[in-house]
Amino acid sequence: MEILIFIGAALVLLLAFILIRALFFRPYPMKEIPPFAVEVDRDRAVQNLTRMIRCKTVSYLDTSLEAEGEFEKFRALLRECYPLVHQYCQFQRIGRTGLLYHWPGKSSEKPTVYMAHYD
Repeated sequence: MEILIFIGAALVLLLAFILIRALFFRPYPMKEIPPFAVEVDRDRAVQNLTRMIRCKTVSYLDTSLEAEGEFEKFRALLRECYPLVHQYCQFQRIGRTGLLYHWPGKSSEKPTVYMAHYD
């Protein structure tokens, strides 16, 4: 019985600690960046998206059902539609269909991760 009281007290202390830390947590202030205009070729963006969603990049547990050619077609379209990404980013294939782009920044102090999927 004493062990149950000890475990209960430890859980109460842990929850109190977490609650107090959460109450006093203050995120670091973000440096405000003034808005700036970005030119977007909307017709080209729509055309690129239209071409890419036509690729039947569907993943299955049974990989024999996947159309490997569609994944290859999609990867070729990425390279064709976004050549500057491939020029400035380091590219690495992960597994059969995974893609990793490393975009080196000016500083490695606060890295950022952008993630997406294409199946």
